[in-house]
Amino acid sequence: MTSLQNWEIFAKPVRAVLVGAGRRGIDIFGGFAEKYTKHLKYIAVVEPNEERRNYFGNLHKIPEDYRYDSLKSFFANLPPKIEAAINSTDDKSHFITTKFLLKGGYHVLLEKPIATTFEECEILEQLAIDNDRILMVCHVLRYSPFFKRIKATLDSNSIGHIKKIDLIENIGHSHFVHSYVRGNWNNSNTSGPISLTKTCHDFDIIVWLLGFKNCQSLFSYSTKNFFSEENAPGNTPSHCTKGCNFRETCYYYAPDYYLNSNTIQARKRAVATNLDPKDIEKNLNDGPYGKCVYKCDNNVPGTQITTMSFDNNVVANLFMSSDQEESTRRIKIEGSKGSIEGCLVEGTLVLTKKNMSSKKLRVSMKTDPHGGGDYPLIYDFLTGVKNLTNSERTLISKSIMSHKLAFEAEKSRLQYIRKVKNFLQKRPPGYRS
Repeated sequence: MTSLQNWEIFAKPVRAVLVGAGRRGIDIFGGFAEKYTKHLKYIAVVEPNEERRNYFGNLHKIPEDYRYDSLKSFFANLPPKIEAAINSTDDKSHFITTKFLLKGGYHVLLEKPIATTFEECEILEQLAIDNDRILMVCHVLRYSPFFKRIKATLDSNSIGHIKKIDLIENIGHSHFVHSYVRGNWNNSNTSGPISLTKTCHDFDIIVWLLGFKNCQSLFSYSTKNFFSEENAPGNTPSHCTKGCNFRETCYYYAPDYYLNSNTIQARKRAVATNLDPKDIEKNLNDGPYGKCVYKCDNNVPGTQITTMSFDNNVVANLFMSSDQEESTRRIKIEGSKGSIEGCLVEGTLVLTKKNMSSKKLRVSMKTDPHGGGDYPLIYDFLTGVKNLTNSERTLISKSIMSHKLAFEAEKSRLQYIRKVKNFLQKRPPGYRS
């Protein structure tokens, strides 16, 4: 289904449990059910945080008996006739929660990443097979009109044999500071490497566009982390609100950002579920989103470059950067007959033939952060639960390769850092760096 207007109306909505009522749980998965009441209905919610649990429960009129603080309590008092689970828990919880949900007989829509080790990803893939359940991964970019148009162009052989893909992911400066310096994904030990938690989307797009060709080799490296104490402008407190002398000039001063009317709702909700400015201000005083950016426990890089070689001599370069304010993706694909390139946020593509003739391809623009992919992905999952035919599903068997590349990228990046460190320690006298 390529258009929301073409969506089939179900005889009855899919009855589901939301596991993890965080930002995406409330705004994206919850928002879908609010808008498309004939497709999805939440019967239960599992969320350890009482405020978020009751916020979601009240929003979707879930009886108090079906608001759970854990999966253990959920399975001890099961609601009737639940068909599916949408899992938007924190990354480290993905494996154990999905494991129990699959064994419990539920179809599962799982936020990326699948899990934080590749072995766990493989276990979940096998569990889905053994229990004959759908396990679908939220690789939403495949569903965006932008990347769907690129895929259709490649499949039509318009640029011939693919030779090279250059994909640039601009995380966006504000997004990076919010999520990967102060936020839940700032440390690979508590969440996962950024190649997994962020750019597995991009690895997935590359392998999907290439028709799931095998990757023969991979090399990845990164720059030094800028957000560390050595780069602080001077002596700064642990939190912005605790007497920072640089509040007037610091771009990252938390109150200016989270109490700004221009800040998107999703980021404010990360600070206070109810979006109340008083609660946001209170939580900035001692919470993670109010911390000085130079005194967080972040260890993920702001720039990472990965080069891959695939079957049939196809080369792909993935450049992840946090330096630009614009949050988007840019892509250029070169083929034997021409090239195609474009920018996700602009919604434009340019198809150029070898004879230098060019054609602009306009794609429809959507307002969600993934270029219009979120809702079509949810609908695609629901059609699977209803046994409707659709060939686009991001099932785990077609999504796991992206995770393999993400883990390999982090392994390569760390090896590169160790090699450089060893070289600098052993360099000959008089060597100039």
